[in-house]
Amino acid sequence: MGIGGSLRALGRIVLRSVNRRGTSLRGLRLRREHVSVVRARLERLSMRQRRRVRGLKAERADVILAGVVVIEELMTLGGYEVLTVCNEGVRHGLLIEETFRRASSA
Repeated sequence: MGIGGSLRALGRIVLRSVNRRGTSLRGLRLRREHVSVVRARLERLSMRQRRRVRGLKAERADVILAGVVVIEELMTLGGYEVLTVCNEGVRHGLLIEETFRRASSA
């Protein structure tokens, strides 16, 4: 499982590249080869061109390539062929943990 803005952005790029516009990111499974294809595509694009990539928010155009490289490397080094996108972030997890820890100790 993975969290973070770069992973969600990568998921949206993959979804839009296969025209799955209405599909949710939650639970989306990304194969390492798809990550590699997106990385290679982003490497060839200028910053201006990256701002127009379907599924990518323009404000992430400057960091998306670095984020995808990190994701790809972690998958390679960890031997992960598939990564599942988690739509929530760390703050959401902390909120849930604190809420239920307090509720169960009361």
